[in-house]
Amino acid sequence: MNSERLMQEIVERTRAEEALRKDHSLLVTLSQQVPGVLFQTIISQDGHISTPYSSEKLHDIYEVSPDDIRNNIDAISERFHPDDRQRIFDSISQSTSNMTRWECEYRVNLPRQGLRWLFGTAQPQRMDDGSIALYGIIMDITERKFIEESLKNSEEQFIEAFNKSPLLMAISTLEDGCYIEVNNLFLETLGLNRDEVIGVNSKELNILADYGQRARVLEIVRQRGYVVNYELSVRKSDGEFLDGLFSAQIISLQQKRCLLTTFQDISDRKRSEVALKNSEERYRRLFEMESDSVVMVDDETGKFIDVNSAAVRMYGYSRDEFLQLKHVDLSAEPLKTIEFIRSKGTADSLRWHKNKGGTVFPVEIAGSYFEYQGREVHVAAIRDVSERVRAEKLLLELNNNLRALSEHSQKVQENERLAIARDIHDDLGQNLTVLKLDLEWIENRIPVNSSEITERILEMRDSIEKLTVSVQQIAGNLRPPLLDNMGLVAAIEWQVDEFRKRNNIECYLLINEEVDRINQDFATPVMRIIQEAFTNVIRHARATEVSLSLCITHGILIIEISDDGCGITAEQANSQFSYGLMGMRERVRICKGDLVVQDTQGRGTSLYVTIPLYNEERTA
Repeated sequence: MNSERLMQEIVERTRAEEALRKDHSLLVTLSQQVPGVLFQTIISQDGHISTPYSSEKLHDIYEVSPDDIRNNIDAISERFHPDDRQRIFDSISQSTSNMTRWECEYRVNLPRQGLRWLFGTAQPQRMDDGSIALYGIIMDITERKFIEESLKNSEEQFIEAFNKSPLLMAISTLEDGCYIEVNNLFLETLGLNRDEVIGVNSKELNILADYGQRARVLEIVRQRGYVVNYELSVRKSDGEFLDGLFSAQIISLQQKRCLLTTFQDISDRKRSEVALKNSEERYRRLFEMESDSVVMVDDETGKFIDVNSAAVRMYGYSRDEFLQLKHVDLSAEPLKTIEFIRSKGTADSLRWHKNKGGTVFPVEIAGSYFEYQGREVHVAAIRDVSERVRAEKLLLELNNNLRALSEHSQKVQENERLAIARDIHDDLGQNLTVLKLDLEWIENRIPVNSSEITERILEMRDSIEKLTVSVQQIAGNLRPPLLDNMGLVAAIEWQVDEFRKRNNIECYLLINEEVDRINQDFATPVMRIIQEAFTNVIRHARATEVSLSLCITHGILIIEISDDGCGITAEQANSQFSYGLMGMRERVRICKGDLVVQDTQGRGTSLYVTIPLYNEERTA
């Protein structure tokens, strides 16, 4: 009997074990098909947490084995993200306290996989011993979270782009055109409020200037799925119309077919186009009215793009013939023309061109460079300056004649001064001497007691002496006798001495020994320049001191005359009424030299003269 019972127990146990093996095999098979780890977690009354069972996918989820958490869950709690750990335990505590389903999304840091997102859900069940068992599943939702995050970012970016777009944007239902969403620019531009737009269609808002345009746009959209840059007009709330480019595309939003639309305001561009057209018309009229020849040349090819009627008349080519030519075809100096264009020249006062018949004539060119229809062009105004060149040539000849006449006049004047000085010195001097001798003869023959006559004779003698001095001074001013008899240095020293005596102005003189060897052609104008400079000091400078220096360096005579007077302004130095300076400049020019007047900032005036003594022209 006992053996039969024992056998029966063995058979039942064997059957139970076989059933258990089948159940376990089934559980393993099922757990392998589940996209996560199946688990049974026991929370004892003292708060200890263990996991008696977890499927093999625990390796994939937490990178630990089921044996590592069988007695406690420390191996996986260490994997919890620090920011999520407390939230996980709080959610478990709330679930077990209320005996409600546990659900939680949280992050873990895994040694191999790094940061991962997990989702856990379990159903709590109270056990006979008072502990609570959680039966559930934990899945890796990292990919889903990344997708959700990307979608969230995309939505945020779309919303930001939608609101910050430089275009008017709107989303409306395809069928009835009711607005679902519009951006801020849409509202600001049209002068509308969001509350009066959302849920209302464009017809009710009276936005479109021609509502029939919407039907035409919808027809295109239904055929192609989109429309791009359809030109139409919209009406603002104040009644003003805006011209723009309308684009639309069908999209799916909340399982509804909607229309995403954009509107680009081109009102300013349209106005600019009208203004440009008017400007081009004005330009064309001015282009044709210009009396000078005006040409437009492609900077890269050198070919003419456009010419006005004046150019056709000046060069003799028809407009069609012009458009077959290049800029060098008009030039009598092609290499200079190429260099002028290459250097981006904008003005040339003299260039030689030729017309269709081959006649060469001078022109003046003024132009500029700019971009026109996608290419750089050169526009030039060309003026025939034949008359001006002829006039300049005549003027140059006249100036040369005047300068030659001036130089001749200077020589004649010096000769006349020399002759007058000699006449005064010889004739007047001799006559004064005779008069003085006659007066002495009379004086010797008057009675001794004739005091009145004697006194008068003395007065006459004094007058004759003064007159003799005046005659000598006049003759000296006309032509210092020392200049011809003793040379330039002696004449300058006499002039300086006379300047001191007559004007009570201190004068310092510095001359190197080579100065006295210059020839008479230079000595006379140099003397006259110094005399005129001293005259200007007396008349205008109000000076107390004057310095004069002459030296020769490398065949150049350098003269410097300075004073400590009131100075001279640039206007005074260049005035047409400064006859003294004009005379000095003319004498310096005749000597092929240079003259510079410098104001020393209120401390007087300095005059610098340089004269080349051995240039070929003077030597010849």
